[in-house]
Amino acid sequence: QCLVGSEMCIRDSLNSLCRQRNLVPEQVIKKAQIDRTYGHQLFNGTRVPSRDKLLQLSIGMELDLKETQQLLKTAGKSILYAKIKRDAAVIYGITHHMDVMEVQGLLASIQAPLLGEA
Repeated sequence: QCLVGSEMCIRDSLNSLCRQRNLVPEQVIKKAQIDRTYGHQLFNGTRVPSRDKLLQLSIGMELDLKETQQLLKTAGKSILYAKIKRDAAVIYGITHHMDVMEVQGLLASIQAPLLGEA
């Protein structure tokens, strides 16, 4: 059984999302700008992703906002909230199909912590 926020849930969710999009974890990890070894540990369930890593993976998989929010909920992380400046910038990046580097640039432009630094 899958418990909310459990490593297995997240692993299963990530792998399921990859399959639905005909992506392989290697591609997603690269697009998400996550260290290769660490990325594979997220996909095989040996590491639990932080909220920022989930956001990077979401962007790497080109998830829409609804799918991103669902992934965060599954992981037991707080969803993106538009009234929080940093979250609003990430929402903008996701809805405008930006890649991780573009979202990082957007965050830098508003002097918000970059993904992976919060």
